[in-house]
Amino acid sequence: MKENAAKKSSNNNNNEDEEVPQVVFERMIARILASVGVPMATGLALPHLFGLAKERNL
Repeated sequence: MKENAAKKSSNNNNNEDEEVPQVVFERMIARILASVGVPMATGLALPHLFGLAKERNL
């Protein structure tokens, strides 16, 4: 029984070291950039747009 448990634990260690496929990695990066980039761009653009609207008395 202990031998089987040792084999199972060594298999689990091997599974943890597997690399993420390139397609999945690129998809993850795109989603992270979109979820961070869009709110950041909005947060930087809105004050500028509000400042322009205030200068032009819109």
